[in-house]
Amino acid sequence: MGSGHYETRVCNIGLAWSSGFVRGSGKSIIGTAAVMSLYLKFLFLVILFLHVALAKFTVIIPVRTIALFIFASLLFLVHHQKFLDSIFRASRVYMVMLVIAFIGGFLAFLNGVQLYELAENFLRNTVQPALIFLTTYLAIEIFGLAFVVRALLGFTVVSAVIAILQFAGIDLAWDVRRMLGAIQGDPADIKHILRTGGRPMGLVFTPIMFSYHLVVGYALASMLYQRQMIRPGIYAVISLIALIASAASGTRSLVLGVLVHEARQLLAEGRLKSIALLLAGVGLVVGAYYYLEAAGSRVASLEDTSAVSRMVLLKYGFHLFLDNPFGYGWGFRPADYAWLYWEELSHLPKADAVFRIGIHNAFINFLLHYGVFGFSVIAILAVTNLRKAIALIIAFLAYFINAMFHNAGVFVGDLYFWFCFAVFIYLHEPHGRENFERR
Repeated sequence: MGSGHYETRVCNIGLAWSSGFVRGSGKSIIGTAAVMSLYLKFLFLVILFLHVALAKFTVIIPVRTIALFIFASLLFLVHHQKFLDSIFRASRVYMVMLVIAFIGGFLAFLNGVQLYELAENFLRNTVQPALIFLTTYLAIEIFGLAFVVRALLGFTVVSAVIAILQFAGIDLAWDVRRMLGAIQGDPADIKHILRTGGRPMGLVFTPIMFSYHLVVGYALASMLYQRQMIRPGIYAVISLIALIASAASGTRSLVLGVLVHEARQLLAEGRLKSIALLLAGVGLVVGAYYYLEAAGSRVASLEDTSAVSRMVLLKYGFHLFLDNPFGYGWGFRPADYAWLYWEELSHLPKADAVFRIGIHNAFINFLLHYGVFGFSVIAILAVTNLRKAIALIIAFLAYFINAMFHNAGVFVGDLYFWFCFAVFIYLHEPHGRENFERR
């Protein structure tokens, strides 16, 4: 009996020690997981900051791209199964990216573009968008939609407020942007803007890049508002900040995009209150226009060089496409072909713009880069997913209007779109809203 009693005591002690070890190990594992989660969240915020405030900070390749590779690698190591599952669920997005990349690269190769330039364009137009989409989508799954949305909107609002303060002549707001410029190396024209207090750009590299960042944040807020995932008051504040910041930066296309988007949204609601708000908004817009005109703002002017040259650039872009509807591929520079069309364009106002600047229409730029083959890929995708395609156009209406007057766009240089597009895709999955509410 003595021996049995002793063995029972040893067994009980062993079980107690084992239980304590397991509990301790469990706490250690949970603690490590929590630390890793915080680190990954921090890294996601760093990536957003780099894309917004230090987009041109480069060490051989952009630092933001290096950070994306590190973040994606860590997500693969820590959340291996979710990583693979997310790629499988969004496989159609990646397939379209690869097909578009093949078209752009193959056409560029036929047009004699050097291999290093092909690699650079592949990194800019395919790899970076894919990594942004992948990591943002995974961040939603791992950290929750609420965290990602707050991060994206937070950077948008902060940059917009700084732009408004820059417009108001607050030196501190300009000093913040100058400090960022000293890190990433601003070109001469941007240094001139910063020195003279010209067009506000918030935290972003240029006023035009600022317009893309701002409109993507606005589109995200609108998406959430339409799904009743943020309060009307919060959406109203974000919309007002976006409108004021777009007017402050002097980007007419952005102002137009926000106004058209809001008008469509109010009309779609179809309520008497919405119609009344729309009519009141029209009155405010008219009043604001006359005020801006009196103040000499470029928002109220259609006679400056930038506005006048759009007609000749548009005509030139159509000529280029009609003469080669198959596209020119990556690395295409319209100015290289301008001398061929000078005789038919020279009589137009500001015709010399064709030698100096891009086409300034993202849709024509897409056609010039990818031709009818690239257009066919997008068209087939839209027709076979008509409901989602319409939802995409509605959600990004302001973005597309802004892109109609600038060079960058989807698959032609803009990266901000892909952060918001990842949210759009996630929201159109069954678990999208539940994730937001749970987190």
